[in-house]
Amino acid sequence: MNQDPYFLMDMRVDYNRIGKIGFFAEASNLTDTEYIEAATIQMPGRWFRAGFMLNIQ
Repeated sequence: MNQDPYFLMDMRVDYNRIGKIGFFAEASNLTDTEYIEAATIQMPGRWFRAGFMLNIQ
């Protein structure tokens, strides 16, 4: 299947100052590009995720 090319941009920010607890935020498809992968599956638009990490070692 021949499709038009598309541009995607993702971003991730991590903060881990003391090495035990860290925070992150990431955004995918910042340009909100509409595109299709694997035959006819419509891929999601812009989306965000955030959370924390805990190192217990």
